[in-house]
Amino acid sequence: MILALICLIGPPKSFGQHRPAKRRYNSSHDTYRGLHLAAALNPWTYRLRDIATVVVTLENVDRGPITIYGKLGWGCFGSLGFGLEDMRGRGLIAASVPGSFYHPPFATEDFITLLPGQKLKTERDFEIGRDEGITTPGTYQVVIWYNSPVPREFAPLGLDIWPMENGRLLANKIRVIVTK
Repeated sequence: MILALICLIGPPKSFGQHRPAKRRYNSSHDTYRGLHLAAALNPWTYRLRDIATVVVTLENVDRGPITIYGKLGWGCFGSLGFGLEDMRGRGLIAASVPGSFYHPPFATEDFITLLPGQKLKTERDFEIGRDEGITTPGTYQVVIWYNSPVPREFAPLGLDIWPMENGRLLANKIRVIVTK
């Protein structure tokens, strides 16, 4: 319950004491400061208890290199978040929340520099069913977001990263039709 609450409101403020006076979150954008987040699911129609795979892509759409934390873990304190919602935008309650937790110090070798046009892809399997909050056939949406788990102040010395302070990227929502 506490972990689910943290996922909704974010990590504790003590996880990076330095906060900019005016924090700009881009919670409804898929691109910010040269980094683009996209998600895809094929096919779009599943039966209850089928396994679906969502493909997530981070792409550098800027003119220069972008350095990101390369461990793309899922969960509240990870880099990537996953959720399902009904067509009215109400989130479904999952039976469990995956948990990746990253903390300082962050090693230089754990960062990846994406050159312009370069992409980094990862996948996540999920069951169409009760564990993800789907109890009946219907139309749902997959919601994917990215947030760097590394505050600027904890970046390795001399490394210019895409930091936590840039906020959350929200990928295009993916419609999923669930049949019996």
